[in-house]
Amino acid sequence: MRQSIHGCLQTFKDFSLLADCCNGMTGLKAIANQQPDLVFVVAPLPDRVLGHLIKDAKRKHPAIRIVVVANWTEFAGFARANHKGADGFVSERLLSRELPLILAQYPQLAATWGTRFSPWKTGYGMA
Repeated sequence: MRQSIHGCLQTFKDFSLLADCCNGMTGLKAIANQQPDLVFVVAPLPDRVLGHLIKDAKRKHPAIRIVVVANWTEFAGFARANHKGADGFVSERLLSRELPLILAQYPQLAATWGTRFSPWKTGYGMA
C-alpha cells in the first residue's frame, strides 16, 4: 500500500513526500518536525497507536488532514476511521482508483473538512 501511495503522489506536482515512517511513534515525530498538510496512515500500525496518532497530531496541528488506508471493508473502515478521528478512509481494494481522485480534489475538499466526515463521498468515506 505504501508503494501505491508513493507512486500516486509522484504524479502530482503539488504534493511531495516529506516522510515515510514505519510506525506510529516515528510518524508523530515526523508530523511534529515536518508539519504536513495531509497525512496518509496505513493501518494497522505495528505499534497499535492509530487512535493516539490521530488525536495527538490533530491536537498539536489542528489544520492537518489524516486519511486512513487499510484492508478493511468500505463501510467498516469508514466507521473505524471516523471513530478514531480521521478525516477520511480509503480501502486497499480501491486505493489505486480512489487515491488519485482524493489528491486531484484535495485543494477544494480540504476547506470543508472538519464540518463533516468524508467530504468526498457521502455514505462511507471514499473518494
